[in-house]
Amino acid sequence: MGEERKGGGGGEEAAAAAARAAEQARELQDAAAALLTRTRAEEEALRRRAAALQGELRRLRKAAAHADSDKVRLLTRARALCL
Repeated sequence: MGEERKGGGGGEEAAAAAARAAEQARELQDAAAALLTRTRAEEEALRRRAAALQGELRRLRKAAAHADSDKVRLLTRARALCL
């Protein structure tokens, strides 16, 4: 009968170890899900920032092109006045 207790005790230890491993697996799964959520939110924020920057660059390019055309007009008028 003493051997049965050892076997039974080993089973309890194994069950406790399995329960701990299952809890650790749940915690790991929760941590992975939280990481994915944060990563998606950060990615979306970066996409919004990139889109805003692209819009700003388009605006600046248009402004630069307009400024260049204004300079050309001024130079043309200045040349005409000098002649």
